[in-house]
Amino acid sequence: MRYGRDLRLAQYEMGSTPLVQGLAAMQEIIPNFRSYHKLDKVNFICLTDGEANSSWDHVHNAYDPEMEGERFKGYTRIPNRAQVLFDDPKTRKTYDVNAARNNNLRWSYGGSNQVIFLLTILKDRYDINTIGIFLTSERGLPRSLLEQYLGWFSFNRVAHKTARKECKTHGFATIRNAGYDEYYLVPTGSVQIDDSGIPLEDGEGESLTKGKLKTIFVKSQKKKFGNRILVNQMMDLIA
Repeated sequence: MRYGRDLRLAQYEMGSTPLVQGLAAMQEIIPNFRSYHKLDKVNFICLTDGEANSSWDHVHNAYDPEMEGERFKGYTRIPNRAQVLFDDPKTRKTYDVNAARNNNLRWSYGGSNQVIFLLTILKDRYDINTIGIFLTSERGLPRSLLEQYLGWFSFNRVAHKTARKECKTHGFATIRNAGYDEYYLVPTGSVQIDDSGIPLEDGEGESLTKGKLKTIFVKSQKKKFGNRILVNQMMDLIA
């Protein structure tokens, strides 16, 4: 038997961190989830261990005769410096997909721009809170990671110092220009998880109201460290 050689699966490739593809899927999943469960309020929390490493770089053009015989027949590559606009039939707004490239505080590339774009239309379409949690394998926050959101260290020393101080004190740093309402950079080398203070058995949480659940979390904070502070900050945002 022959494996793989005759398969043409390039159109299904998503990369090792398909964040753009996942957020695109959320455009259908979130409204269906809200409708099925009859919810008035929905919060979206994204847990990732990396930035998006793939993005859309082609547009569909089935009528281009020059594409005959090409690998991606019917698709035309988007030029690197092209301005890509999206007219949303749901919000009646026009979005600049690469608007983030004009933000001088961060490096931007196709994947990061599209993540911000997709999070923006999620909020505009469905009026939801968006939270991102980025787990890094470091014990602290590398300069290269902070520079993606806070700008070059040499020109933004105060912002870098503030983020490192927050991380040293609470175990994470809060970023607010990554498309989410709040984006938490969490170095997993310093995370300590302790759920011994949460008095819940299996199945007990099904009947809890939002207010009761928040009360339980707050009371369980015997120490202001790491996951306790993170959960409390998230609850304040989504409550």
